[in-house]
Amino acid sequence: MSNKHRIQAWTQRWQQLSERDRRAIGWGSGLVGLALLWWVALAPALATWRDAPSRIATERATLQRLKNLAQEAQTLQAQARAPSDASAFDRLRQASAALGDSVQLTPQGDTVLATLTAVPAERWTPWLAQVRLNAQLKPAQVRLRAEPDGSWSGTLVFAATAP
Repeated sequence: MSNKHRIQAWTQRWQQLSERDRRAIGWGSGLVGLALLWWVALAPALATWRDAPSRIATERATLQRLKNLAQEAQTLQAQARAPSDASAFDRLRQASAALGDSVQLTPQGDTVLATLTAVPAERWTPWLAQVRLNAQLKPAQVRLRAEPDGSWSGTLVFAATAP
């Protein structure tokens, strides 16, 4: 059956219904249409409208936390960029205290010469990491040799890290 015939059949069936039945079907269809309009369009919009103030407050708090973190990061970057040579040498000396007499530090202008004598690898590798992070110095030259007992000896020349 084609669409034209179906439409004609529905129209004929509609005409056969009493006025009361047609009115009831019209009201029922309108009610179903209003319910669909509520569920699809109005209820979600009203829920969004109702939740907006709390979401805005949450987003503002998040934004403020991010601004505070950005300010803290800028402060830390400014501190990291401007260590004085004396304070870098002091931090190097403090980091080297853990190695005791196994390391000798000699300032040489912009650089510092560190002479290691029989330092076990498990002690000088954390020391080197601490020097890079805390003293903000990096090794510019490294001349180390492994000793027969597994320790290391040699020299490291440290320079300030670039900002």
